[in-house]
Amino acid sequence: MKNYMQHLKERAISAYPPKTSRRWSICIAAAVIIGLLMSHFGQAKFGASLADFALLCGIDLLGVTFVKHGVNIFLAYLLAAALCFAVSVLLTFYIMSSNNL
Repeated sequence: MKNYMQHLKERAISAYPPKTSRRWSICIAAAVIIGLLMSHFGQAKFGASLADFALLCGIDLLGVTFVKHGVNIFLAYLLAAALCFAVSVLLTFYIMSSNNL
């Protein structure tokens, strides 16, 4: 079991080289910003969906980052999901309340 966990950790770390993870981070941040802008231009439902999708993509990137820093792989992805879910809920309520939906 320990070898399998080490194998999963190595695969997760090697999945995103530094330059790739930087590009993904920029794309995710841009998608959240575009989603917020679209919500202010009257497209609240699409803006919230785009922001939620970007944050779901961020779970994988954040999980890999936690694994690189030595956190157990299952705990890392659980923590990443919890953080992204909390941010997603806050953004969704912000977007919906800014458009009185």
